[in-house]
Amino acid sequence: MGYVSFIQEILLILAMLVGGVWALFKYGISNSNSISLEVEFDSKQERIPNDSSYYIHTLISIKNVGGAAYRIFWGNSPPFSVTPVNIMPNGRQEYEEASYYSITTAVANENQGRPLVGNIEMTGIGAGNSRNVNFVSRVTDPGLYLLKINIPIVEQKTKVFGIPITIHGGANMIEQRFFFVHGS
Repeated sequence: MGYVSFIQEILLILAMLVGGVWALFKYGISNSNSISLEVEFDSKQERIPNDSSYYIHTLISIKNVGGAAYRIFWGNSPPFSVTPVNIMPNGRQEYEEASYYSITTAVANENQGRPLVGNIEMTGIGAGNSRNVNFVSRVTDPGLYLLKINIPIVEQKTKVFGIPITIHGGANMIEQRFFFVHGS
């Protein structure tokens, strides 16, 4: 075997290795570690005795159907909005000013025995897991409303060749649904 044949064999082996690594990233690692969400809305109308307002209780279920865990940093911007919608005679939709809602949590205060309410700043969702987020929105009139959640996906924890890495992003996923509030 000559010198040229030896170099050709080495280059062929390297090309096969590079092709294998490329295929692993293209079809193996990248697909199994991708972030993929399913978002479900479950909204219902509520009334409180002696209160003329209407309330929309919305349960949003966020399921990670991808292969990697990730974190949502909700930050200072309220992620949930409720917008009154008017349907004009020509069928066009007009949107009024939206009301915005933060994610809150109640935690027990051991000293005084009453809950404290604060904003949730981060939610982690592992691969195959889900998180539920509740919102209660007060509206004064029956009608059509647009409910919208803005999910900022900014950090993903994954492994490449067994080495833990963090992928920082800035993607937002926006899901929205219409909801009709009925009068009494």
